[in-house]
Amino acid sequence: SAAAAASGAGHVRVERVTHGKGLVAARAFAKGERVLVEPPLVGMQQESNRADARVCGSCFRYVGSVGAQIARRLLAPAMRDAAS
Repeated sequence: SAAAAASGAGHVRVERVTHGKGLVAARAFAKGERVLVEPPLVGMQQESNRADARVCGSCFRYVGSVGAQIARRLLAPAMRDAAS
């Protein structure tokens, strides 16, 4: 089908190998060619980075302007010191 061809279906096949099944390319791929694309199963922002960067909880893109991100990084230590 056209949808299968567009998605790349048919470029791999499942074969029995010594231990279980294997996924084998049905054609040669060019260097740098994307072979498989899947969304991540799990994602999270590094805890050490949370205080420095505000990001979207779904896509992890920065939230707000570059200036706000820089100000957050530069002013956070001064604000912590003033609170203590």
